[in-house]
Amino acid sequence: MSHVWQSADGKQYEIAAKGAPEAIADLCHFTPQQQKIMAIAVSTITPSCI
Repeated sequence: MSHVWQSADGKQYEIAAKGAPEAIADLCHFTPQQQKIMAIAVSTITPSCI
């Protein structure tokens, strides 16, 4: 599931998705470099969510 919000000025979007980060990366056809960046970002967020 995902939701997309557009800013009032129409210039920016915020996207929220539910699912495993690896699955989302696969659906978005991330490159290996993008997957690595995402994995680092996820690892810095998840400890605070536990």
